[in-house]
Amino acid sequence: MTKPIVNSRTDLIGVRFKPGMAYPFIKIPVHEVTDLLVDYFDLVGHEANHLSTQLLDLNSTEHQIALLNNIFSKKLSALNAFEPQMLRALNLIQVAGGRISVKQVSDEIGWSRQHFTRKCPENVFYYALFYTIFNSSGAYMNKHEKINYVEFPAKDLDKAKAFFIEAFGWSFVDYGPEYAAFTNEGLDGGFYKSELVSSTAKGSALIVLYSEKIEETQSKIEKSGGKIVKPIFSFPGGRRFHFLDPNGNEYALWSE
Repeated sequence: MTKPIVNSRTDLIGVRFKPGMAYPFIKIPVHEVTDLLVDYFDLVGHEANHLSTQLLDLNSTEHQIALLNNIFSKKLSALNAFEPQMLRALNLIQVAGGRISVKQVSDEIGWSRQHFTRKCPENVFYYALFYTIFNSSGAYMNKHEKINYVEFPAKDLDKAKAFFIEAFGWSFVDYGPEYAAFTNEGLDGGFYKSELVSSTAKGSALIVLYSEKIEETQSKIEKSGGKIVKPIFSFPGGRRFHFLDPNGNEYALWSE
């Protein structure tokens, strides 16, 4: 919710889900109902009528909250359909101590990277286990006073996502119509809808990507709609070039 949806003074009981955690309960992307009043019946059917009756029969907010907690906890317990590929993925991550990329895992289990990253939030059990394993290893743990997240402006979010998906195989999660986040791409971050452009000419920070095959990656960038603004050149650490995404943001890419 990004703005008030009730104008008059009203008593409300709300359930707040962490990003990606609502799917088992409403079965649709949350951004489709952001800032909207939607009847729970339209999402889950007759189950909503039963829940409404139970809540109305209780005479205190504390009892209503306890009821909701009990119902949602039972729903989580019921999510026990263990797909072989997901169990294989969990084993790979545990064996590697969390130090394994999403691409390596998806390749090993025979799924595309996009499909694997979509499957994780669909099941809270898997999502929570992956989060616990990666963080217990320290591989993706938030670190005190270290760079943690980066954000880019984008006039057209769809073009931004399409470019990075095609050129680099990134995956995104939408948070409403004006923000798209990415994770495990070297650094977590997101794109926000804006007319601004990030470029070194305007004093913006420069994000530098790495490639093992610089010419091959340059070709992919150009084929995906990117524009090379500084061709490959040598510097003391190797070679690099600068490019623009379809929204005009500037990046660099280097290789040994």
